[in-house]
Amino acid sequence: MATGTIQKAYRVDADLYSQVEDTLHKMGMSVPQAITMLFRRVVMEQQLPFKPAVVKSPHQVDTERRIGDLAAHRPTTMLHLTDPTDADSFYEQ
Repeated sequence: MATGTIQKAYRVDADLYSQVEDTLHKMGMSVPQAITMLFRRVVMEQQLPFKPAVVKSPHQVDTERRIGDLAAHRPTTMLHLTDPTDADSFYEQ
């Protein structure tokens, strides 16, 4: 394990950083300590120590519902286009 440290600069919203800093201070730790804890857990578990969630917009939820509705009403009968009367009987169902 390397014994040195590295300094990186990342852009973070100033208000968010201030809120995180205040919250961590109440917990008795600094931002660098919290970042180090996060990094150690990621290496140890080979994944994030929490499950990221994607919040879907109402439009996306509605679109997925409509796609599901269409898929549920999809015809299951094969249409043989060699005989034009098959199309008529197919759509009369």
